[in-house]
Amino acid sequence: ALPISLCQDAKSRSDVLNCFADHFRNKKTRSSISVPCKDVLKIALLEMNENIKHDSGFFSACRDDSQKLCAGIEPGEGKIIECLRKQGTEGKLSAKCMKLLEEKEELEMNDPEVDYALQRSCSTAIATTCKRVKPAALLECLIKNKPLLDDIICQRLLTERQIEAGEDFRLDSYLRESCLKDIPKFCRDIPLKGTEMIKCLKEKFDTHKPLTPSCSKAIQQRERQVMDNPRLDAALYHACKSEEVLKECSEGGMNGDFLSCLKSFWLEKKKVKKVKDIASTKCVKELSRIMREGVADVHNDPLLFQQCALDLHKYCADVPFGSGKSRPDREG
Repeated sequence: ALPISLCQDAKSRSDVLNCFADHFRNKKTRSSISVPCKDVLKIALLEMNENIKHDSGFFSACRDDSQKLCAGIEPGEGKIIECLRKQGTEGKLSAKCMKLLEEKEELEMNDPEVDYALQRSCSTAIATTCKRVKPAALLECLIKNKPLLDDIICQRLLTERQIEAGEDFRLDSYLRESCLKDIPKFCRDIPLKGTEMIKCLKEKFDTHKPLTPSCSKAIQQRERQVMDNPRLDAALYHACKSEEVLKECSEGGMNGDFLSCLKSFWLEKKKVKKVKDIASTKCVKELSRIMREGVADVHNDPLLFQQCALDLHKYCADVPFGSGKSRPDREG
């Protein structure tokens, strides 16, 4: 039976569903919802996420945004919501629409089973590659196996989900769970919303703070993903999106050679220009950070790792990656 007492003030069907979604998103109140209710709720939420008009509150809050930014897109198949999600990563949505969209995104990140676009676009991979994975770990499983997937549509959607997670720490369930014990110890006063928590954890990792192994591993994994696609690093993207360097190296970055391109671009430009003329101060700061992160882990430099793979295996097999410990250019 539905625990109606949780949402006794809700009036419309979508109000009731959104009320239950709030409790479902909250770990403290999730246990008060019975398993049969959760199953029914997931089906109903999928329906709401399929068509924006099925969620009256969200539709009302985002009507103007969808008409302005997603004109010509027909409701259904989650298309308008996906359009709004893309516009949200660019900061183009109104505050009231963005607020409800963030709630929807957070719920879907915590339970990908209610992510209509993901379930539809990646149905084959979900049924094969990640069929034995628990729901909470589904998205991370798909992202981990993204290079091996044959479905381009699924790959593109997974990249969008990675971009969203890079813009808001709350949407990165893997990093959040991996660093659960580290946050109160090292980043206690940092807000979860936005990129500040991601920045804090990276800074602690780069300055060799004693993070838990799971947190260190998750941060390294995220840094490697950025080297494959620089758009996944929100700070870098927003600081450099209009700069020549990001436009020139992003294509190379998609092929896993972003760091090599960045180094070459930087060295070539420094021969004829001053640093301040290469890019804006904000962009230079982020570029320097990315290059430091690349130096810290040999896996972040695809060209170096490829050329020195045998040497790494021979001489550095017992050396943990990260902090520059296994880079073969450090000695000799």
